[in-house]
Amino acid sequence: MIAKISATENLGGALGYNFKKVQHNEASVLCVNELREGFDGTYRIDKVLRDMQALIPEKCRTKKTVFHCSLNPHPDEKLSDEQLTQIAKEYMEALGYGKQPYIVFKHNDIAREHIHIVSLRVDSEGKKINDKFEKRRSKQITDTLERKFGLIPSSKVSEHAAETPKVDIDRGNIKEQVASVLRMVLKHYCFCSLGELNAILSAYNLAVEEVKTEFRGKKYDGLVYVPTDDKGNKVGTPIHASDIGRGVGYTAVQNRMQ
Repeated sequence: MIAKISATENLGGALGYNFKKVQHNEASVLCVNELREGFDGTYRIDKVLRDMQALIPEKCRTKKTVFHCSLNPHPDEKLSDEQLTQIAKEYMEALGYGKQPYIVFKHNDIAREHIHIVSLRVDSEGKKINDKFEKRRSKQITDTLERKFGLIPSSKVSEHAAETPKVDIDRGNIKEQVASVLRMVLKHYCFCSLGELNAILSAYNLAVEEVKTEFRGKKYDGLVYVPTDDKGNKVGTPIHASDIGRGVGYTAVQNRMQ
């Protein structure tokens, strides 16, 4: 199970992304914590947004107050709503968000169901939830949950994959570092969307973004790869797939998904 964590200032954007999926029948609300449901037993973006915003103090020193995480089981897993709910609750409790307001969405917009969790990084007093070594702790938690629920381990890749170092802009030769990570990931990992690919690449301080261009009246889809730090913040100049080499461009990645 791979976890992808991000921090943002845009609570409306994080909730809007997930509720839009619900509106298009591509997701559903799985469970909530410390949030009120409507009179009809459902949850609406305006009420959830209002409830969460009310818990953020006006004089809050933390800028990125929103926690957004996706938990991605192995593609071969078939988990019930009850199992996904329990996994989400135990994950949030272990990461230190057990008393925070959060909402869990189950996405079915791709071949494999996965969950997204939106919460707050600060408590009602404006105190920041501990995020030291967050990704490392998250990996330890998902490893524990995999064992507890008998899940297929996300670490089931070759030794070569495990030994591939993260992208480090201080080491120089960024393009070759990025190419090395991409060659390994595209060979040893399975993914069904760019979101899932990003979840994998985040472990190697790398992100992928889709770009659309037009040349001589013809539209083209492309990819750029961006070095990041351990918190997912961009720290380098985007590198176009065509500058890295064959096999990492838009068409190649789409084929790998299929």
